[in-house]
Parts: sequence; C-alpha cells; structure tokens
Amino acid sequence: SITGEAGTFTEEMTFQYGSVSPYNDSYLIAEGSAFTIFTSPEPDFGCTVAYDEGSYKTIGCAFEFGDLTDAGHPSTKQQLMLEYMQFFGTVATGIPDGSRQSLLASLGDSYPNPFTEHTTISFKLQKDASVSIEVFDTYGRRVAVLLDKDLKAGDHSVQWDGTDDSGNKLNSGMYLFNLKTNSVNATKKIILH
Repeated sequence: SITGEAGTFTEEMTFQYGSVSPYNDSYLIAEGSAFTIFTSPEPDFGCTVAYDEGSYKTIGCAFEFGDLTDAGHPSTKQQLMLEYMQFFGTVATGIPDGSRQSLLASLGDSYPNPFTEHTTISFKLQKDASVSIEVFDTYGRRVAVLLDKDLKAGDHSVQWDGTDDSGNKLNSGMYLFNLKTNSVNATKKIILH
C-alpha cells in the first residue's frame, strides 16, 4: 500500500496494489527542494517524490500507476491524475459523463488492423453531415482521400486498399486516418503490412 504525505496534494490518499509486485526494488529520497508525496509502510520509504522549481516540475514514482486500485474519494486514480495535472499547471477539460449522446459523429476502429490487402473503417453520424476521410503518412502528408461527400445519419464504413490517390501501393508502415465533419475532427492510426 501507499499513503499520501501530510501537507502535500496527496494528503488523505491511500492506495492498494492490484497485483503482487507492481513496484521496483528501489526507493526515492527527496533532496533539495524536492518533497515526498507518497510513502510505503513496508518498509517505510518514499515511493513518489515531486519537484517544483517554478519553470520546471517533475514527479518521480517507484510503482505502476495503472496497478493502483481505487478506494473511496479522494483515493481514486482519476483524482490522483487530476492532482498530478494541477501540480503541472494543466487544466483538465472533457465531455461530462452522460453527454456522449451529444456527439455528432464517432470514428470507429479499422478492421483488420494491421492489414495487408484492405481494411474497413467504420464511423457513425448522429445527424446528416458533410464527411471527409483522409489518410496521412507519419510525416503529415495526405496520401489518400477515401471519402468526401454528404451522408445521412447512421452507421457507415469505407474500405481502403493501401493505395494512394493515384492507385500506387503504399509502403508498409503506420498511417493515420482522419474523419472530419463540420463539428468533429477525429484521427486514428492504422498499420499497413
């Protein structure tokens, strides 16, 4: 288990581990203006330290964040991540729970991914919309336009055979496919073998 240090932004937080050994065998000692934010009682040692030098901030951790198990508030991974973000001066924004129906379009996954001959990219529109789906290489160059037209609300899909707009087979590697409507801009990666 780990316990937040009194007087820090982790005060009153306590977490258990989800597996047997989610941490390494080292411990962390806060030196200079660094400070301990989590300790482990077995044995008693610092397992997370923070450092704030004004224009430079960092957090060092000796356990896996993903292996912590949530308890009651404030001991949740979501709250801890919000505290970390506030420490770094980052503002959290997002879509409130329960408002997902207000999305006007959603980009599904491509299948298969990775692919060799062709893949199918799925997406859903909540309302009629003008839609474009483009493919980019990892340098940001557009290599193919798969779709550019007005569509009705509903489930849709488009196939891609791994070629550019001229019909040339592209090299194996990672590509990005981007869906754009008037209000949505979503991108996912795809691997061509």
